Amino acid sequence: MKHTLVISTNKNLRYIILLFLYFIQGFPVGVFFVTIPAWLADSGASVAEIGYFSFMTTLPWTLKFINGFIIDRFVYLPMGRRRAWLLVAFIFIILTILACAVISPSPQELSLIASFSLVVMLFTAFQDTAIDAMAADLVQEDELSFANGLMFGGQIIGVASGTALIGYLISTYSFSSSMFVLAAVVGLAFIVMLFVRERPNEKLLPWLAGEASVQAKSLQINDMKEIVLTAGKSMLNIPSLKLVAILFLISLNYGIYLNIFPKLSTDLAELNTASISYIGGIASLVAGFVCIFMVGTLGSKFGRKQIIVLLLLIQCAMIGVGMFFQESWGQLGFLYTIAILAASTRYGLLTLIAAIAMSLCNLRVSATQFTLYLAFTNLGMAVAASIVGSIDQMGGFVASFLAYGGIAIVALMIAFTLKVE
Repeated sequence: MKHTLVISTNKNLRYIILLFLYFIQGFPVGVFFVTIPAWLADSGASVAEIGYFSFMTTLPWTLKFINGFIIDRFVYLPMGRRRAWLLVAFIFIILTILACAVISPSPQELSLIASFSLVVMLFTAFQDTAIDAMAADLVQEDELSFANGLMFGGQIIGVASGTALIGYLISTYSFSSSMFVLAAVVGLAFIVMLFVRERPNEKLLPWLAGEASVQAKSLQINDMKEIVLTAGKSMLNIPSLKLVAILFLISLNYGIYLNIFPKLSTDLAELNTASISYIGGIASLVAGFVCIFMVGTLGSKFGRKQIIVLLLLIQCAMIGVGMFFQESWGQLGFLYTIAILAASTRYGLLTLIAAIAMSLCNLRVSATQFTLYLAFTNLGMAVAASIVGSIDQMGGFVASFLAYGGIAIVALMIAFTLKVE
């Protein structure tokens, strides 16, 4: 029997599914990283309390690399290498959000809200790992740039959409009703994935007809030690190490930007939190559309290396021009420009570097290897947060701008040596 909704055999379906899944994933990410902290702040929570909630929300993502080992090792091949993990993750995300909606904790019940956030993000991180691994397994080499543009762009727009929609519902109706809507949104993705196969003739559900594909069987490793050794060997080569270095550096300079932009906006432009958030939201939306409609297409047409070099040159030029016009740093036009350029180049670079990372992945351990690559983005952001205070003490905003530009130059030098198209 011929099945039509098969990701491996239908290029357009691959693109649609990846865009859709990442867009939907953006909703809970936006709600728990942005909307609920804002709701807590509006309800009188202290900085320490919001920090505790953010720590619980972030924790599953800092440990995400562990998910790759688990997803590569434990599979139900008759339903595909990754799809069963996606469905299980969706079920737990939906059930946890529904429980949160029914219990409807008040802002004062911080530990309870943080516990819900921890569980939702735990399974969202598993879902993210499974989608990435599925893309690495099934997307063809010449599709990677465009596919990653859809993935990163879709997630950014999903984050912005989820933040806006659920934020409106919380302020206009209630926390409980907003959580019911969030569960329904995630439920759409679960329903869609019930009817889509990774490869031909696989089961839609465990009790239905179907069988494991020959390709899935040939890729599976059932020994955790072999998974670790295979992933380690695949990471410890020159192309992978260059990619890791660039990932770390672009995350380091973006982390510096994220830490200084609010201070720059308040000290020089005297903007309030709402205005700064609005600028950040506009910048994210622009970055999302840039990834979807420009970066992936340009990477496919002109080569990923060439567009990576171009984006890093834009970052260097942004700092160079900014240093010559320091008197404009407090103007709204300058702040919008730097926010849009920083976000668009950051996510454009991630789009293309992730495409290269997927092409370098050993398909037998793609979940593990890809999460190890992306772990260096978290490391770069963490290091930025730890050093930005020292940079500020050395020379304020000027030192921070120069650090951003200097890091971009180092990343550019490494990018020139990449041997990819």
